[in-house]
Amino acid sequence: MNTATSLLGLLFDHTIGNILRMLAVIRLPKLERGPVSHGFVATLIVIMGYGLVMLFSASYSSGYANYGDVYHFIRPQGVIAVLGLVAMLIISNINYRALRYMNESFYIITVVLLIAALLSPEDTNGTYRWVYFAGGSFSLQPSELAKFSVMLWTADMLDRDHAHKTSIWYGLLKPALPLVPILILLKLEPHNSAILLLCAIFGTMILCNGSAMRWWPMVGAAGVAGVIAFLKHLASGDGYAAGRLGGVWGLTPTNTAGMQWQTLQSIYAICTGG
Repeated sequence: MNTATSLLGLLFDHTIGNILRMLAVIRLPKLERGPVSHGFVATLIVIMGYGLVMLFSASYSSGYANYGDVYHFIRPQGVIAVLGLVAMLIISNINYRALRYMNESFYIITVVLLIAALLSPEDTNGTYRWVYFAGGSFSLQPSELAKFSVMLWTADMLDRDHAHKTSIWYGLLKPALPLVPILILLKLEPHNSAILLLCAIFGTMILCNGSAMRWWPMVGAAGVAGVIAFLKHLASGDGYAAGRLGGVWGLTPTNTAGMQWQTLQSIYAICTGG
């Protein structure tokens, strides 16, 4: 009975208790925010705009060939980009340090959703990357949440053990432990691009923190060798990843005869006075 009560108390403290602690400090006083870096915001907008242009350039033909709409892929991404800027404005007024109280909760939710994805219906190309809710009317890709969860957990662990960051255990191995289960689950889906991205995020955070610097040459060489071996492993297979690495991106137009460009033609006419 005492053991059960203790476990329930611990669970309550690490869920509801952490939420209450976060809410108590989530509002960031204006004096602590500092001035807005207009250069950084402008750079961010330029990079985002460049990414949208590249995405449109790579996907318009596939959108037309498969859906009869050249804006099929870029339209939702544009909406998400605008919503992201609004979310950035809101989050800039929040004390990011308060998020450490949700570290464990975010991680547990991420792992549970990744497992749920493996139990969900098969997606295209034989993958299991999405979790479906409400009979399929709403879906979520847990790998997106995994990126935030890994960043939050890694930042929290590096901050807590900052005084020991020169140690390979505290500066590299210990922060990497939570990453391993997520990578395993992503491999089972499989979601290889997310694996590479999460490893890149983790490595960037380690470099920025200056952790275990004397081990960098060895770890860097091992990392490069690991990436090369991983890509060779994917390219040697017969699945979808092998096709993409071989240059088959699924974006080559199959039938774009009669493709209409009314919107682009209108913009061109306005700019040229035609």
